[in-house]
Amino acid sequence: MTGLSLPVSCDPVWSIEPDYSFQNELIKVNWKLPILGVALRNDKALRRHHIDSLAERLSRIIASTQDWQIVLIPCMHEDIPVLAELEKAITKRAHHPGRLLFITNFSGFSIPQQAGILSSCDVMVGMRYHSLLVPLASGKPVFGLIYDQKVKSLLDFS
Repeated sequence: MTGLSLPVSCDPVWSIEPDYSFQNELIKVNWKLPILGVALRNDKALRRHHIDSLAERLSRIIASTQDWQIVLIPCMHEDIPVLAELEKAITKRAHHPGRLLFITNFSGFSIPQQAGILSSCDVMVGMRYHSLLVPLASGKPVFGLIYDQKVKSLLDFS
């Protein structure tokens, strides 16, 4: 086939203007303190030992910092069980479990508000593509847990 052209464009999430009005609804999070966001997804390759290893490292962050909060963010409803496992594993180890917060109703916010939540994180650890893209678009550092090629490509690009 000759003469066939396909338009190429970027993910429209790059251009979403974050809305920060959610802060009035998520009062357990202190939005003035540093936030490490964590967004995992259920994946067949994600095993219990991975969750325990991540929980150990996140517990050390809580223990070694004075004001950082860890906020668990389920980008999709089906992410809640794996984040609940992580929450339980961190709570067992953490000396300051009050600095571990879980936004279980993330999917109930508008897309601009979700972008605001993700871009409010000072650092993001994530598996989901958009959980990494939104903070990157806001100039924040991200640590990706690669489960597929699109996440790897995003991280290679950044």
